[in-house]
Amino acid sequence: MKTVRRGGIYSRLFRSFLAMSLIPLLCLGAFTAVFAYQFSLNRVKKRLASGVASAAGELDAEIAKYEDGVVQFAASEEAAACLRGGAPDDSLVIRLNQKMYLIMAGRARFLEMQLVGTDGRIVHSTSGRVGISAGVRSDWGILRALRGQDGPVVYPGELGDSGRGLTIAVPVLDGDRVAGYAMLCISEGAIGQILSDCGSIPGITPRYMLTGTGQYLLFDDLTGSSAMFLPNEYRPALRKADGGAVPFSVGSDRQLLSSADLDGTGLRLSAAVSIELVESTNKELVALVTVICAIALLVCFVASHTLAEKIVRPIRVICGTIDRIESGDQEARVPELGEDEFGIMAGSFNHMLAQLNDQFRTNMERQNLLRVAEFKNLQAQISPHFLYNTLESIKYMARLGMNDEIDTVASKLSIILHSGMDFKREMIPLREEMKAVEGYVAIQQIRYEGKFTYSSDIPEPLLDCMVPNLIIQPLAENAVVHGLETKVGSGMLEIRGRLAGDDMFVEVYDDGAGISEDKIREIFSSEGAGEGRVGRESIGVINVHRRLQLYYGERYGLAIESVQGKFTRVSVHMPARKGGSDVVPSGDR
Repeated sequence: MKTVRRGGIYSRLFRSFLAMSLIPLLCLGAFTAVFAYQFSLNRVKKRLASGVASAAGELDAEIAKYEDGVVQFAASEEAAACLRGGAPDDSLVIRLNQKMYLIMAGRARFLEMQLVGTDGRIVHSTSGRVGISAGVRSDWGILRALRGQDGPVVYPGELGDSGRGLTIAVPVLDGDRVAGYAMLCISEGAIGQILSDCGSIPGITPRYMLTGTGQYLLFDDLTGSSAMFLPNEYRPALRKADGGAVPFSVGSDRQLLSSADLDGTGLRLSAAVSIELVESTNKELVALVTVICAIALLVCFVASHTLAEKIVRPIRVICGTIDRIESGDQEARVPELGEDEFGIMAGSFNHMLAQLNDQFRTNMERQNLLRVAEFKNLQAQISPHFLYNTLESIKYMARLGMNDEIDTVASKLSIILHSGMDFKREMIPLREEMKAVEGYVAIQQIRYEGKFTYSSDIPEPLLDCMVPNLIIQPLAENAVVHGLETKVGSGMLEIRGRLAGDDMFVEVYDDGAGISEDKIREIFSSEGAGEGRVGRESIGVINVHRRLQLYYGERYGLAIESVQGKFTRVSVHMPARKGGSDVVPSGDR
């Protein structure tokens, strides 16, 4: 178990919190970069279109008002009297001027009214001009437009002048005859004055342009051209801008253009505003939002770090306690973490540790007591059993007066007792164990002279392996006493060893009476081993098997193969461990 690192759950929580807080900021940034610009642009478009429509309506109303004034003036007796011929007297001039200035209504500085004969001669004007103006032709211009008309005509330019502006002209009748024309000349300056009075748009300052039939430029504050007609590069945008607002570019100048028609006049009012106005406004908004987002990002970063640390801190404390327990500190406990879920978890964890420690100590104490008692009991069972059989043999030889044999048996017995009675050495080299086996076999061969032959084949490397004390000798004893002793005729006892991977096998073979399958099952049954239901001759086999499993685990022990009347082979399975290896009973490992 490793403690919680910043690259672990803290990092995931921090990234999650930061991502959750950044999503609104990113959305706001995207909105500012894309939607805010479009919103601002559309708002300017609407304002521009609405302002142009409003200005066109007011300009149309002004022109209509002037038309009405000119029509009324043309129908007056003074206008007809002035055009009948001869120079008007002072009284007539005064009345004419009064009516004309009344129509111009305070814009006389920009307007001019004239009474013009059918040949184009100016009979009377507010500017004092009289006579034939330069460039006047009766079959051209405004005079041609008035031919056959009995109502007002709005015409670009002035009489005989190709300059910008427009003229409202109405025929003056003298009876049934057209005596001349009443004209109101509205110059470009007058149009600009009218637009300045009625064409303001909140929040933007547009530039206006007034065009007539045939793309005549009547007023131009937009194109910067001095030509009579609208420049070609503006015409496509002007057609698209009817009633709305469209972007267009002239060179590097990017603009929004909107236009609206003046009803019944053939005139069109257009206005444009630079898109840079929108962009500058949007840049200011983006800069403001960027600053706000940067501050919000810093706040989100600190808040995400704080929240992640607050959640991970108790986890780190719990994991640190687990690390201490794994390192061997069984008394480590999680400190108090409050009353939330982590606090409940810590309390439950501490309670569980206390219960486990109590149970572990109780189980360990119980197992150690049982293991020691069982192990000592097994050793005690083997040693008295072997000693009893050997002493029986010595007693038998003493009755027969076999003094030399008794000496040999006694010396061999001392070797066996030195090995078997030394309880302090639980593990000995196989070499020493085989000396005890050979001593036992020598004793039995004296006792049962000519009854059996003995041979052993243990590879030299195996002789240095450590084995439990008295692990082979009881098996050899069992083979002699219960296998060969009852055999009719002589037999043989063989002990073989072999290495298989990390394990070793030692086989004790005899060609004696053999063991039945039921007896083998009874030997290895837990009931027979635990309750003494097997015969006395099986004590050594059972104890050897139990000792091997106590030392090495359940996968090790004895395996018996036998055919009654033919042979018995007992195989000892142990791990191959050289001297110096620490070997303890499996329960302590």
